[in-house]
Amino acid sequence: MAHDPLLLEVLADLTGTDWTTPFSTLREAGQVTSVTEFVAQLHAAGDISTETLITLHQRSPIAVQALDIPEAYSELGQIGAGAMGTIQLVRDNALLRKMALKRLKPEGAQHPVLRGRFVNEARITARLSHPNIVPIYSLEQRPDGPVYTMKLVQGKTLKQLIADARTL
Repeated sequence: MAHDPLLLEVLADLTGTDWTTPFSTLREAGQVTSVTEFVAQLHAAGDISTETLITLHQRSPIAVQALDIPEAYSELGQIGAGAMGTIQLVRDNALLRKMALKRLKPEGAQHPVLRGRFVNEARITARLSHPNIVPIYSLEQRPDGPVYTMKLVQGKTLKQLIADARTL
């Protein structure tokens, strides 16, 4: 797929920019050999966002099958915190869904016993299957400590439910 004008049209539609001339210039200079390589360079340079890349893939998956989405997850903000860890709202860039990501706080991530408990929590929970238990999707080791992802469940917190019950 040396040159796919359809992909450039979809990209132009998404960004409001005609990329045909920049692509042709780089191709003639030997700096890119395909539109997918060109799009990857645009993304790496920050000229198009990860969201645009994902949308481009959704609209033209065959044309951009060679593109790699660089980060597994896009963090969208903190949604909870406890004594040992935090919960982040993340977008899974491969499966295109929102999830929750749990991680230890920095001081806990440095402690071997707490890291072990955290990993055991994820492994044990992942083995359970019940409507009232949130499913675990993945467990990963990162430089800053272990993290795991799980289904995003939206609603009231336990603290909010207790406060509501007291007002009845």
